[in-house]
Amino acid sequence: MSRRKQDLKVEGKRRRASGEGSNSKRFAFVKMPDGREARIPAAKDAGTFVCLATPDGGWPDRAEITLLYDVTHLVEGSTFRIKEMRPGHGMGQTKTVRVIETDFEIEQHEGCYGQAKRALLCVPVLSGKEANELSADDLEVN
Repeated sequence: MSRRKQDLKVEGKRRRASGEGSNSKRFAFVKMPDGREARIPAAKDAGTFVCLATPDGGWPDRAEITLLYDVTHLVEGSTFRIKEMRPGHGMGQTKTVRVIETDFEIEQHEGCYGQAKRALLCVPVLSGKEANELSADDLEVN
């Protein structure tokens, strides 16, 4: 005799609301100076947006990468590697980029909380190994 899925339900049990009682809280409770607790969003309070410069050196319409925290140590002149981890997009390949401009803003939201947003405008650069692998023809300027 087979049991149907609905026969296995336990009567009187309800499902919890999303985020209730789990490790992923939607809100944090912060003690205010006057003693009351303020409920503010816990996630995405800061973001860093890595943008690759357009061919004319300007800001693109969309970020290449969004990080959900503020990467304060990446300033103009910094270099770092981006490793491709998406299947079908050259997985495992890396490219070195240099930060040429930064833009930082803080958004003020309802209540007394905000969101920090750092945008990094980057251009691709050759690593030492990549530069050594170039031939004289590759380096020739037309």
